[in-house]
Amino acid sequence: MYNVVDFLHATRHTLPPLTMRILLSGGGTLGPVTPLLALAEHLKEDNDFLWIGTVDGPERALVEAAGIRFASVPAGKIRRYADVRNVTDPFKNVAGTAAALSLIGEFKPNVHVTAGGFVSVPVAAAGKLRGVPLIVHQQDIEPIRSNLVMARVAAAVTASCDGAAEGFARFKPDVVGNPVRKFLRDAAARPALSATPPTVLVLGGGTGALGLNRRITAALDRLTEFCQIVHVTGGKTDGVGVGLAPTQTGDRYRVITFMRNELADAYRSADLVISRAGFGTLSELAVFKKPTLLVPLPDSPQEKNARYVVGRNAAELLAERACTVQLLTRVVRRLLDDVDQRKMLGENLRATLGDGDPEPLAKVVRRVAKSKA
Repeated sequence: MYNVVDFLHATRHTLPPLTMRILLSGGGTLGPVTPLLALAEHLKEDNDFLWIGTVDGPERALVEAAGIRFASVPAGKIRRYADVRNVTDPFKNVAGTAAALSLIGEFKPNVHVTAGGFVSVPVAAAGKLRGVPLIVHQQDIEPIRSNLVMARVAAAVTASCDGAAEGFARFKPDVVGNPVRKFLRDAAARPALSATPPTVLVLGGGTGALGLNRRITAALDRLTEFCQIVHVTGGKTDGVGVGLAPTQTGDRYRVITFMRNELADAYRSADLVISRAGFGTLSELAVFKKPTLLVPLPDSPQEKNARYVVGRNAAELLAERACTVQLLTRVVRRLLDDVDQRKMLGENLRATLGDGDPEPLAKVVRRVAKSKA
């Protein structure tokens, strides 16, 4: 269920003197994961980390690839609708809290940092019982339920931007921006890559990628008349890009399931990005000052994220339900033809969401950890 035995064995050895032991938690999706990876990378010198995540979520691979020890605990979701799992999930949270108590007791963290996710709730409860101060970081404009629950016992609450801070005003959050990984920030400082015809990068997202992916595929024969497309599907294909004749797209369409380090060059080469509106992705696009056409996942917090940046003239919006082949083609062509508009959108996105520097959040972490010492 959770790898407590292996973890305890690994940590019995004598460790060098450390400034801080930092507990990180979150998972289930990658949204609450990437900003904390950027934070850990920034604070890796002389500090030790443990990540507690979900049993079967996608975060384990990224966390372990970053050299951070990973353990999982059971956890139940917080739902506001009728579901039989509302009866069983509280028992998962009790088990998750017990498991986290053992892990925290061995690791002895100075501070616990989370950017949300249902698995963080039992970890936060265990941390509270162990006297570990908690920092809750809110990315999205719409407050997420797990963060609202945990903020009540947090030593500090931080927010990615003014819009995200509004829903947590009673907790007096620090607005610290949203940390972005160093390899992306470094790549953004290098000259953009250019190509003819212009390049459109499509970021389908993760769990909710299929709707956008299908719409891109439906419009491919028209889009590839005037641009080339790099399509990151997130693994949600269901026939996306399959069965297209070479005469339809030539060599102007490339399908990729996921990107890791190659994402940096993909951002650099994009003249326009079509994307969902998860806040981690928006923060990365802001670092690169990328003009973006947002197609948020319907009926999700992404819609408020999109409206926030579009309201600051920092992106354009196309609702998925209105995203016909004709309208999508027309909007993409207009944006590619208007260099000044694309430049303005990119500059405004950076001004709205910042440069991805992890240091403001790191300062809060040091302050809270020091207050416990």
